[in-house]
Amino acid sequence: MHWIRSNKQVYLLSALVFLLGLALTGMRYNFLVEKNNAALESHFTDHAQSFYQAVSRAMRNEVERLESLAAVFNFSEQVSRNDFNHYAQVLTSSRHAIQALEWLPVISHSQRHAYENSVRDEGYEQFSIMAWQNGELISAPESDTYVVVDYVYPMAGNERALGLDVASIPSQKQTIEQAAVLRETVISPPFQLVQETGDQKAALIYQPIFSDTHPAELKGYVLLILRMNDFLNFVKQDYLLSSYLSYSIKDVTDSLSKAFVDEHRAHPVSSGHYREDSSLFTVGNRDWELSACVDLRQIPEYEVHQLLLNKRPILNGVAISLLVALFVFGYFRFRLVSQQNRRHLEEQRGRYQQLIEQSSDGFYLVNCDGDILNVNQEACKMLGYPRSQCLSMNLSQIEARYTKQELDAMCNELKVGQKVLVQSIHIRKSGSEFPVEISATKFVIDGHEVVACFVRDLTERLTYRALSLDNSLLQAELKKYTQELQEQKNAFETVFEKSTDGIFLTEGRHIINCNEATLKTFGYASKERVLKLPSHVFSPEYQPDGETSLRKGNRMLKQCLKKGSHAFEWMNVRADGEPFWTDVVLTRLELYGRTIIHIAFRDISKRKQLQSEIILAKDNAEKANQAKSEFLANMSHEIRTPLHGILSYANLGESRFETADRQKLGRYFSLINSSAQRLLVLLNELLDSAKLETGKMDFHFALQDLTGVIGQALAEQESTLLDKELTVVSPSSAQVAYFDAFRVTQVLANLLSNAIKFSPRGGRIKIDYQVDGGQYLQVRVMDQGPGIDEESIEAVFDKFVQTYPKNGKTLGTGLGLSICREIIQAHHGQIWAENLPEGGTMLVFTLSMQTLRIDQLD
Repeated sequence: MHWIRSNKQVYLLSALVFLLGLALTGMRYNFLVEKNNAALESHFTDHAQSFYQAVSRAMRNEVERLESLAAVFNFSEQVSRNDFNHYAQVLTSSRHAIQALEWLPVISHSQRHAYENSVRDEGYEQFSIMAWQNGELISAPESDTYVVVDYVYPMAGNERALGLDVASIPSQKQTIEQAAVLRETVISPPFQLVQETGDQKAALIYQPIFSDTHPAELKGYVLLILRMNDFLNFVKQDYLLSSYLSYSIKDVTDSLSKAFVDEHRAHPVSSGHYREDSSLFTVGNRDWELSACVDLRQIPEYEVHQLLLNKRPILNGVAISLLVALFVFGYFRFRLVSQQNRRHLEEQRGRYQQLIEQSSDGFYLVNCDGDILNVNQEACKMLGYPRSQCLSMNLSQIEARYTKQELDAMCNELKVGQKVLVQSIHIRKSGSEFPVEISATKFVIDGHEVVACFVRDLTERLTYRALSLDNSLLQAELKKYTQELQEQKNAFETVFEKSTDGIFLTEGRHIINCNEATLKTFGYASKERVLKLPSHVFSPEYQPDGETSLRKGNRMLKQCLKKGSHAFEWMNVRADGEPFWTDVVLTRLELYGRTIIHIAFRDISKRKQLQSEIILAKDNAEKANQAKSEFLANMSHEIRTPLHGILSYANLGESRFETADRQKLGRYFSLINSSAQRLLVLLNELLDSAKLETGKMDFHFALQDLTGVIGQALAEQESTLLDKELTVVSPSSAQVAYFDAFRVTQVLANLLSNAIKFSPRGGRIKIDYQVDGGQYLQVRVMDQGPGIDEESIEAVFDKFVQTYPKNGKTLGTGLGLSICREIIQAHHGQIWAENLPEGGTMLVFTLSMQTLRIDQLD
């Protein structure tokens, strides 16, 4: 500064420096204004993004809540109203903006009357299906189907919705049809609820429920009704959204966008301080536009920055300029260097403060005594204290896990430049605690050791983890509970519905329920008919001991109520008036807070019939034993006869081999052969009978022509037919059926053999077939014999029963027709015998004309 030589120069230089200082102050002021506006807009953008994330997450949480309710209906075929209320209460136990959770079954027109009566029986006496037309509830007109609000939780405040056919509302009909087609969750456009008289709009979230056994069958919908104004308020509170911002939630799925919630009306768009930010997301098959707006002048930081901009920068500039001008003489160089250093420090401080304020984590600057020296806005919001109060507090006042002594020790142990990461718990101004993660670093400022702490709120992370775990556990518990309920239901149905004993459930004289065995025992066609009848119609006026049924029944009920159970015999009356005896056991039960009587009874009329049945069974057994003895005696004779012939003619041939001529020897061998053939037939019948009885007979089924089989059976019997000069009439047209050719040939041969035995010489045997119902083929073999005794015609196919013609002559061994019946039954056919009006017998069996599955033939 050697060129400054006079006071004038000093004054001039001082004035120039002062003017330059004022110019610099103005420039810095403009810079701070722009910087302030940028910080405010960045602050607004951060809060808008928090709003988008909070609403998106909260909306998806509501959809997941509805899907949890839908899982109850998917896991169970039947959910009662009490079960629904229990599940809904669990799902709405936390804070929410839900108007109602509802179950909407799909009811056909044919089910409407029965359905309305069933709901009225539950205590809703005025219940009927209603439609929403012209802003009023009216009785629903006739429709093919109705989607009816059946279960509602909570009922308080939602009574008007019970019975509403949502398909009568055009906007809701379109939504539920879309949900059914997509088979997933769909949200309706903004909707004015029948429960609301104000302008609050609601979002109706539908989840379709389909039958497990018939996936294409739509059972109904679960519905979550969300009040959007309340929903936005909860989101603001739960996610600590800024109160000075205004928010809007709009449905922009189609060109006619509609607002669920709109708070923007309070802000004049024309204002130069107006800012708005928007974002789109999709949930429930609808596009949502979320927007936030603000007048920057309403942001709390605006007043702080304006105060800073209006006074401090100008005063500092003037003061600095004045000081520089006053002390320029002799200290100009020193002041120049000082001003440069100060400017550098201010810039570093500005950057430092900007980084801290823009951080999404809270920031504390504390000394080793725990005094808070500096905080950012995020820390203030996290703790709920204003900045001025935070700066007057000690770290121990907001720390819940560590004492002040432990905090001092940790600070003293931490080295300068060392970084540590710890988890702790902090306390808000409201007294609530929340988990935090602290990243702390020690460094030195102005010769003093301080600790900079960046604090992150772990509530959302831990809550999300806990919610995920709770949701998984809830799903598992719901599935387990549903399975237990289903098992209990199946057990009850097995004991109650499938019991062979009759069961009544009554409340005094009023019958609540009965099982199928009761209907069969009393002879009534339907359970509804029984439940409408008074209890006295099931008993005669007087019991056999002379006491009236009414008086004696009341006495028995009192005994049961007193002892818990009571057993006795009782005379009942069937629907046709027939009296019958029963064993009755009364049991007292508690069901849903009511005392009911479980009546189990068994028809003991059969006890008296049992003795006669035992005697009859004994007679039948003796007859069967006698038939078996006669069969064995006859079989012994039948076997001995050909065997005796074989041995006799073999001995004759052996003794006369040298003297007998060749003609006699040939006759001996012929007789031996015929006797052996007869013996072989007997043995084959015995073996076939044994195979059929043990299920070891092999069959080879195929679709094939029956005429070839008939021809083969006739060829086997040709010699016998010629001996008796019999004429056989058989069909010549082809006929296809499904059978084993070898076994059916065996059946036809046996039936032909019987017809030949009983036909007179020179007579006629007729074979034909006819189609029965397009599925079965009847094959008939008719002879002109004496016929079968009417008393024996049902037993001719039994084992050990020989054929007894009307002339009394016994023929056969008693196994041939039994084997035929076993073979035909293996074909899933039938075989029977009939006496023809003109005389003779007709033996008939049926075969399938269609291919049967293997499991049908087993």
